[in-house]
Amino acid sequence: MKDINLWASFLSEARQKVSAKLSPNKSLLILGANGSGKTTLISKLRKAETLNNGCGLEYTFLDVRDEYLDEHAKLGIWILDSDPSLLYMLKRVLREDTFRNTVVTIVVSMSTPWYLLEELEYWMKILKKYIQNLALTEDELKELKCKIIQRWKEYTPVYNTNENNNFGSNVKINDLHIENEDIIVNNLGIDIIVVVTKTDLMSALETNEGYTREHFVYIQQHIRRFCLQNGLSLIYTSAKENINIQLLHKYLMHKIYYFSFQEPVILSEHNSIFIPAGFDNMRNISVLFDNLIILNPDDDYKIIIRSPNQYQKLNESVCETIAEDEQIFLRKQLEILLSNKISGVVKMERDQKFCCSSPIRTPISPIKTTLLKKNDLMSPFQSSNSKELSSFFNSLLKKGFHETTPKSPTNTSIESTTSCTPVCYRNIDDLTPSVTPKDAEKKKPFSGRDIFRNNSSK
Repeated sequence: MKDINLWASFLSEARQKVSAKLSPNKSLLILGANGSGKTTLISKLRKAETLNNGCGLEYTFLDVRDEYLDEHAKLGIWILDSDPSLLYMLKRVLREDTFRNTVVTIVVSMSTPWYLLEELEYWMKILKKYIQNLALTEDELKELKCKIIQRWKEYTPVYNTNENNNFGSNVKINDLHIENEDIIVNNLGIDIIVVVTKTDLMSALETNEGYTREHFVYIQQHIRRFCLQNGLSLIYTSAKENINIQLLHKYLMHKIYYFSFQEPVILSEHNSIFIPAGFDNMRNISVLFDNLIILNPDDDYKIIIRSPNQYQKLNESVCETIAEDEQIFLRKQLEILLSNKISGVVKMERDQKFCCSSPIRTPISPIKTTLLKKNDLMSPFQSSNSKELSSFFNSLLKKGFHETTPKSPTNTSIESTTSCTPVCYRNIDDLTPSVTPKDAEKKKPFSGRDIFRNNSSK
């Protein structure tokens, strides 16, 4: 009888453990912005058709089965709308009696990487403020926080052999996990998992928005630092390409029902990162800094990761423009063309009249001056086209208006110009026409006596 009672006690204890392990009171709370992929993610976890998007606080469940013990249970899943006016519905899920049996998942989307940190900070503030208002004693809250620290320290990292190259040759894989109980700054006393969805859109961001691998490394190190400060787990998923969906399911079962979990850390693939709580530290994160060549890891996230539609909100307030009728548009264009043509003709006529009325001006070429020889000196009144006029003036000069013999110019420099350009004289003596030496010998200037004799003879 004692042996039978002993085996019965063993069976009862095993049943209690199994029933406690697969408790029906366990629940999963999903938080995140609308459109981040919360409903699609849960549909993938349930291996069912996509759920219809609801409003407020949605409820569904996930079948959980332990094949080893042949036990099953239903995990309640709550999906909260991101509308701030509906935050009061948290009291339906997070209560003093359900707080210990609840795991929170914050969903952010890679379709809008510029909002990732902002959304994470927002939901952490909401949870912190809500938990502070719960009727939990300080001892109870301290106990829950100590359990988070204890699980963080007890975590044994499992590495994939292909992850060696990601850390570099100077770092040993066994030295990467460093325990530090003071590393969690904001400990809320509840398990929280950060799920980044739609990682398949990274290629679209590279093509359309000009993102590079360095941008994704910069985003990853910022998210990991945030998760490290708050004691969170991190996993990248894609429902479209079925990336890490099964891995997320296993990790949820491990965190909620304490199933065995031996999956390795994933660091090499930029679109399928998996970092369980307890693995990360600043030394692991600093390995990413070597891949940041242009960007600085301490730069402001909002400045580096900017929204391409940051000015779209300004344009949303503008009224919608209505296209004109095709015929009306063409008629207006015809009127513009005709008016431009008429104005062009008027301008052309005005320009022609101006050209006809104004004298033609030719540019004046620079005048070259040369020093002429005495033999080349010519009378300033002599011209090839006015021989008669020059002879008339010479005849007047021969009649003798000079009382004294004028000094003939010896070293006179004359500016050579065109035939129509007059010669400039330096003084009044230069007005006397220049005479060649031969002419000076033949013709002497008249004196006053010669003029008197001629008059008397007549």
